[in-house]
Amino acid sequence: MKKLSNLHLIIFVAFYSLQINPLQAQETVQQALDGIEIGYSYTDGRNVIMYFDGGLLDYRWITGPSASITNEGIPYKSHEVAEGIYFINWEMPRWFISFAVNFNTGMLYVSTLRGYGTEQQSSNFDSAVLNSVER
Repeated sequence: MKKLSNLHLIIFVAFYSLQINPLQAQETVQQALDGIEIGYSYTDGRNVIMYFDGGLLDYRWITGPSASITNEGIPYKSHEVAEGIYFINWEMPRWFISFAVNFNTGMLYVSTLRGYGTEQQSSNFDSAVLNSVER
């Protein structure tokens, strides 16, 4: 049997072990991370700073091929699925991004769907280490 990844494990814990009804979770979506800034790093050296406030997120690439790219005022949704573990998602044109953030372990798991609805549609999974959390 194939070993579950950390992201799959978080999803499993959130929806099955904690017996959270996915429909109920959608009804209680909130901006649970408002007022928090996180910094995180991917293993290839890319670094990002992200800030949540008023139901909107801003992010800035610090290093890597996208260094200095900034996006601001993106509506986001988040939900705390367990103590210190959050699901976060947002959309941009032809992009859908989901994060599972575990503040307990300092890890962030990313799923992106790029170019959705086009012939170039692709998905990506990645993980990063939280470097900073400011409240």
